[in-house]
Amino acid sequence: MSEPRRLSGGAWARIILVLILCLMVVLALLVGTTGISNCTNALRYRTSFTIDNRNWEVGSGSTSVSNLHGINVDWLYGDVKINTSDKNVIEIIDHPTSSARIDQVHWVVENGILYVVSNEPRVNINILPTWGSHTCEILIPKNLAQGLNSMDLTLASGSFRLNGFSSSALKMDVLSGNFYIDNTEARTSTITVASGSLTSTNFTAQTLKLDLLSGKTDLFGSFNSLTTTTASGTLNIHSKTAPASIKAELLSGNTTFSFPNPSGGFTAQVDRVSGTFNCGFSTTQRNGAYVNGNGFAKYSFHLTSGTISLKPV
Repeated sequence: MSEPRRLSGGAWARIILVLILCLMVVLALLVGTTGISNCTNALRYRTSFTIDNRNWEVGSGSTSVSNLHGINVDWLYGDVKINTSDKNVIEIIDHPTSSARIDQVHWVVENGILYVVSNEPRVNINILPTWGSHTCEILIPKNLAQGLNSMDLTLASGSFRLNGFSSSALKMDVLSGNFYIDNTEARTSTITVASGSLTSTNFTAQTLKLDLLSGKTDLFGSFNSLTTTTASGTLNIHSKTAPASIKAELLSGNTTFSFPNPSGGFTAQVDRVSGTFNCGFSTTQRNGAYVNGNGFAKYSFHLTSGTISLKPV
């Protein structure tokens, strides 16, 4: 067996970045910044809306566009749903906590990208949004929901539902709350979960990179290349197809990968300081690795503590 080693520097770096994100979000809320960034720059993201002088629409409304390249949603609290529709217009259906402008959804289509924020996109240290049950539904024509270049979705608290989209790139940041993905495809997907839960059904991603700080994530779908880092919590990935590659790092908690037996088999390298590696597939030991069949697919696992499991389906 290979010598045990500590969690890699890259894994620690990603964990630290997620912690920094949490601290930045708390700071943003304290100073009255009413939204959350796209994971790396919470404060500048909000102020940039004012600098860009976008002509925001306020509250419910609709607009007709011939092309849509991307969707960018920044949601502070409450519930938001992004669905497809048979209509030929983009619809925003808002149910704010109050009729005050700051509490209503703000949205705009600019350069083929739909931007949606849960509250007035500006920094105001004197006026804070009303905390409560803010719900919104975003309806996209089916022909525009397919073949997007990018989707960038951020949830601070509450719940978020995404259903019926395909995009070259899908990025999701979950600070807290519950995120649901249904019938969605992405060539590449990058997901960060600080806390809360992430659940998917029929989610397809050629390349998936996922960082889990805490909470629970259950993904059901098809995944070809997987890179995961788990600081704590529970991560379950159920793939209808066998991944060609898996790289998983676990600091604590439980990570489980379920998939059918690869036609060409797999080779799994396991390095651990402590913890447990469970493999439900038939394997032999070869040069310190777990080898199934011809060993074509390449998997690597690094454990500091906790349990990583491979389960056949």
